Parts: sequence; C-alpha cells; structure tokens
Amino acid sequence: MLDEVQDKVRIFLRGFAVMSDPVAVREKGHALIAKFPDDEIVRVAALLTAHNPLFLPDFGNVAGLKASQDQFMDWVMRLKMTAANARQPNILLAAAPKSASSFIFAAIARSAKLPTVYLGANVATPQTLGVMQGILREDEVDELALIRNGLNGTGYIAQHHIKPTPFLCRQLAQYKVRVIVTVRNILDTFVSIDDQFRRMQKASREAGEAPEESYFSQGFPRNYTEMSDEDRFDFLADRAAWYVQFLMHWQKLERRGMVEPLWISYERDLLGDRQAMAERIAAHVGFGLTAEAVLAELSADPEAGRLQWNKGVAGRGEAIPTGPRERILKAFAPFRDEADFSLMLGPERA
Repeated sequence: MLDEVQDKVRIFLRGFAVMSDPVAVREKGHALIAKFPDDEIVRVAALLTAHNPLFLPDFGNVAGLKASQDQFMDWVMRLKMTAANARQPNILLAAAPKSASSFIFAAIARSAKLPTVYLGANVATPQTLGVMQGILREDEVDELALIRNGLNGTGYIAQHHIKPTPFLCRQLAQYKVRVIVTVRNILDTFVSIDDQFRRMQKASREAGEAPEESYFSQGFPRNYTEMSDEDRFDFLADRAAWYVQFLMHWQKLERRGMVEPLWISYERDLLGDRQAMAERIAAHVGFGLTAEAVLAELSADPEAGRLQWNKGVAGRGEAIPTGPRERILKAFAPFRDEADFSLMLGPERA
C-alpha cells in the first residue's frame, strides 16, 4: 500500500526532498496530506518525513501515534537484521578529494545500474544535504542510512571523503558494504582543488551569492581568488594532514583484516590500464557486473555530459611554489615508517 501511495506522489517527492526552507516544507507537506483520505494520511506523512528531514507532520492528536523506547528497539532490531541479510550490491567509494572519484562513481553506478545514495544522514537523495548547506560537515556514516538503503532491494553506491575507524569497518562488514578507495598524487590534488575553488568562487560572485552563503558550500576565504599563488597554496597546505590520515587509516585497517578495499590510483589506473581497472572493479562489485560494461562507461565521451572530470593529466603539482610544496610533503614525514605513501607521493618521494 505504501508503494501505491509513493507512485501517486513520486514527482512531488523529488522536489520536496530538496526543499530547505522549514516554513515552505511544512506548508507544502501538509497541503499534500490534505489531498488524501483519512486512511492514507499516515502513510503519506511517513513518505514525506522520509524524503525531507525538516518535515514533521502535525496531526493534532499526537497521542495516537506515540511510540515507546521498547517499540523503537524492537523495530530497529528487525530492520537491522533485514538489511544485514539482504542480498544486494552495496558499495562505498571512499575518495581522496580530486582523485576522479566522481567520474569513477558515475561509471560504476551506470554500469551496475545502482542508485546513488548518501550514507551520512537519513535523507532520500545525495542532493538533499547540499541544498541544506551540510556539505562542510565531516563525512561519517549514519547507521539509519545504512539500514534504509540496505532495504531498497537493488543495492546502492555511495561516495564519501571519509577516513575509516575500526567501528566503521565493523559496520560496513555487518551490512555487507564493499569498499573502493580512490587516491591521487597529493601535489596534483592541491592544484586541482585550487582550480575548482577559484572557479566556484568566481561563479558565486557572478551569480550574486552572498559571501556568507558561499562559505557554507566552499569553506574558503572570500578573497581566495585575489590571493597570490604562494598564499593560496599555503592555505591549502594546512589541509595536508587530512590526506595523510585518510591513506594511513585505510591501510592500517586493511592490514588488520578489518576491510578489504579495492584500491584505485588516478595515475596507475585511470591514466594507465583502464581495461585492467574495469576488470578489478567488476570482480569487486560482483552480482553479474562485467568488465565490458564498466569499461564502456569509463570510455564514454565526456562531451556527452555523462562523466566529467578535470584535466586528466599528471605532474601539474610540480608547479606549486617551493615553500607550500615542501610544507605539503613534510606532513607525511612523521609517519613514513607506518604507511606506504607511494600512492600519494609517487615512488620517488615515498
């Protein structure tokens, strides 16, 4: 019955999921509920709360819908058991920023015919958090999101810039989530980030977006585009520790046997042997996915607007001014005996 209601309001739900004004959310939600007979309004309200985290229905008589903590624990147990035992391909693409992860993410989603989801909050679409200005929150996995998407019957793929912990790895194992980790040379990464945020800041200004608003989608100084090369890359160098931890955490937990990620290198795989890369992805995802299907998406014409990425070259990072370049590389020095940094530094610097 819930599926029948969802079919009736499917188009409405797409727009409702990305509304961020609480007043408009409340008005639109209750206006829709009013169109349904009394025996369907609870099901409609449940759909609305599932699609927009800001919506909470007001039926007047809340008492009739009250739930106890015992009921909560009972239903969470049932849902966890169902999601944990579902047979479907669940994929987490854990991405170092600017490692062509969006390109790879889209290729896998299309070739495996998987919906793209967000695992950091209990929301209906990945776009919801962006509209609600939650982009700057640290990427973490929400167990409700793992359960919700683990019940969809089709599987999913999620993309996150996420550093793992032993707890996260245990969660991923429990819900049968397979991990793909994408990495790139750190110096090239920062050149690509610099390109991106200069474009974004310029576009924000041309669109007349207030600096306070653009901060919560970018997190960069409002005068970033006016800064010198030295100052911009000095600012970026302060972020190098995150990349060190990202690589170390995944490697350490792999060595402990807590996760078995598929590693994809921008330089070795994306700019190298894509056939071998497609074969490794297909084997890792399983469920009938073929290397030919993956390779076809990886080879799609970027001009067609399907899979876009930036320059597609290596070595641009050598142009970073000497001072910030050395600061970026120095962030790796204290941990050289604890991890293999060749995927981010290159074999000559690792």
